[in-house]
Amino acid sequence: MGKILSYSDRSVQKILREVDTSELSVMLEGSKSDVRKKILRNMSQRAARLLVEEEIRADPNTDGVKRLVGQLFEIVRKLEEAGEIITEE
Repeated sequence: MGKILSYSDRSVQKILREVDTSELSVMLEGSKSDVRKKILRNMSQRAARLLVEEEIRADPNTDGVKRLVGQLFEIVRKLEEAGEIITEE
């Protein structure tokens, strides 16, 4: 999930539109605080609050986290190929 830091805020917002909040809460399990901050910063206040509440209720397992992170990478790959997201590098 660290790669998310290389994307512009606008790109992160596009990525987030493709991800279910309950799945995102599981994906963030164990993420670095800077990744979590960037994601929360690119959400509405209401959505960020719901995400935090969902994180509290989430009961992720290692296989579930790996599966969901894989789905996230697939979403990112598709958006990159379509030219819809860019990195800040």
